[in-house]
Amino acid sequence: MRLNKMVYCMMAAATVFAASCSDFDDYNEAYVTGNAESKLSLWENISGNPELSQFSELLKKGGYDEVLNSPRFYTVWAPKNGTISDYSSLMAMSKDSLVDRFIKNHIANYNYNISETGERRVYTLNDKSMILDNGTYAGLTIDPKFKNVPSVNGILHVIDGYAEYHPNLYEYIFEAGVDSLSKYFKHFQYDYFDAAKSVIGPIDSLGRQTYSDSVIVKRNRLTYNGGLINAELANEDSTYTLLIPTDEAYKNAYETVKKYYRYPSSNEIKYKPITSEGVGKEQVVQVKSDTQTDSIARIQIARTLVFSHGNTYNSSLPENDVLEGSYQDKGDTLCSSYNYYLSNGMDFIKKHTVGEVRTQSNGYARLIDSLAVYSWDVWCPGVSVDLFGQKASQEVYPFSASCQPPTIKRIDNNYRAEYWPYERYLSLEPIGNNSKPEIYFNMSGIRAASYGVYIILLPDSLNRESSENKVTQFDVDISYMGEDGKIKSWGFTKLKAFEGDAKNKINIVKVQNPKGVSTDADKTITFPYAYVSTTAKPYLHMKINRNNYSSTEKNYSQTLRIAGIILVPVEYEEYLTNKE
Repeated sequence: MRLNKMVYCMMAAATVFAASCSDFDDYNEAYVTGNAESKLSLWENISGNPELSQFSELLKKGGYDEVLNSPRFYTVWAPKNGTISDYSSLMAMSKDSLVDRFIKNHIANYNYNISETGERRVYTLNDKSMILDNGTYAGLTIDPKFKNVPSVNGILHVIDGYAEYHPNLYEYIFEAGVDSLSKYFKHFQYDYFDAAKSVIGPIDSLGRQTYSDSVIVKRNRLTYNGGLINAELANEDSTYTLLIPTDEAYKNAYETVKKYYRYPSSNEIKYKPITSEGVGKEQVVQVKSDTQTDSIARIQIARTLVFSHGNTYNSSLPENDVLEGSYQDKGDTLCSSYNYYLSNGMDFIKKHTVGEVRTQSNGYARLIDSLAVYSWDVWCPGVSVDLFGQKASQEVYPFSASCQPPTIKRIDNNYRAEYWPYERYLSLEPIGNNSKPEIYFNMSGIRAASYGVYIILLPDSLNRESSENKVTQFDVDISYMGEDGKIKSWGFTKLKAFEGDAKNKINIVKVQNPKGVSTDADKTITFPYAYVSTTAKPYLHMKINRNNYSSTEKNYSQTLRIAGIILVPVEYEEYLTNKE
């Protein structure tokens, strides 16, 4: 979009002219001959050529008779009369569409003469990428009698045919006829003044650079420089596959996703913070229930729609034209641009693509009638407490006067194979015979969902420190906010690991009612509200439960060797059960 009035840009004149003009000489000097054409403007050379009358009419309708009469330097590839098969349709277009989809496809900044050898890439005024070689432009033959026609403000070439316009994937979002996705992307679109494409004017009295012809371009916070979905869909040098859900598919996906991001209607979520001194007083965190749910659900959908062809996981995409053996075939798994791994990616794409794949200038668009990804891959992934990483100091809190501070230990290389894939563990050791070590864990990433809770423990015989595997008996409870707005506690006592199997090297204990027949509520914990995108966190408390006066329990282990704490979405548990 060009503005008639001058636009001021706050930059020092010294910055504008810091680069040497000689850097641009090769591109801004006309291919000078003694011909009369070299004394005329591009517009005069085009409008004066009877074989270019159709092109002249189109230029005039788009206002480019004035542009090509200006002092700015351009190269123009002009289609001959009779080679523009859509001439009537083009004349019927709106001015803006004609300029963007036809005129700018045939004009580039700077000098592209045909004296140079070899293939070159040309970026036209609408940022499309065209291939230019000695005899063709965008695959169209350049008339040898009318090439390198010099003008006072550029170079003219005459071509047999016209360069067809192909939208990039970003542009196609607004042309696909799917309102839900296009409205969402448009919400993030904004106007940006492009100084590099604007015509520089004089420096004003305050030392500010002015522009006699200012160019405003559209940018989008979702896609520009990667943006919120980490995909430059307007970049003509990239190659992606873009999924475009139908309006019905988008609506269904939205309803599915938002249930995992439910927040209290009171706009308050409560929790009890954990510090090195223990459980603190109840805290209240303000949320914006409806706004947060809507925002997170929609961005989650957008982050599952784009797949870069440069990612090895996406080599199995039918349109990913790569050399055989160049990429490792990952089978059904696809990886979105936001690094969401979809374990059923190829399967759901194949089953839910509607119609033909649409080829665009920088990739391929697939209309899909369902966003049937597995919820645990994206919307509601498993939660793993960070015992060893950067957040461990924020999430792991010992609380007992009778135990040592927790330490991270590594499994000896000689025995690592026996405990694979675990290489490290958190060790909580007692001080004395009556000690009952306990520890608190903040949990990040909790959605409004049901989870199975698993504690992964390593035995006393680890690294051959002991010749026996003692039973470890412990309690687990989880603190969270219930549906009634009050802090609840869920958990069970006297859970056992390594019981009855001295050879067991690893115990994965599911936290559930160990006695008799249990209900679903005894097997899983249900969080009615999400904690993601808030500073509130539920916590998990774990404590050795051993009666040192009992003839049996006095021999139980007092040490906790924790290799992992994982919350598995119930939907994934059910999937694995049915799969078996």
